[in-house]
Amino acid sequence: MTPDNGPSWLLENLVRETPGAQSALLCSRDGLRLERYELTVTQADTLSSLLSGLYSLGRGTGKVLVDDPFGTVHQILVEHPLGLLAVMDAG
Repeated sequence: MTPDNGPSWLLENLVRETPGAQSALLCSRDGLRLERYELTVTQADTLSSLLSGLYSLGRGTGKVLVDDPFGTVHQILVEHPLGLLAVMDAG
């Protein structure tokens, strides 16, 4: 893939270069799917809305617990029996 294909090549490279990674998703803070790799449209749309809520909870926690007026979140990790979900700000 080349950069001419939009952000999908970044997600593909991320999955290929990260040991154990199976898929990747780029979504907006308001829960809209922007790009997906190795996820169905339904999976990506559902995860996008769920991750938006999860990210919002993380920001709220930062505002309350560490007196951060911006609610800065670097990453959120969710551990499941079959793997790890990493959520991070892309920019």
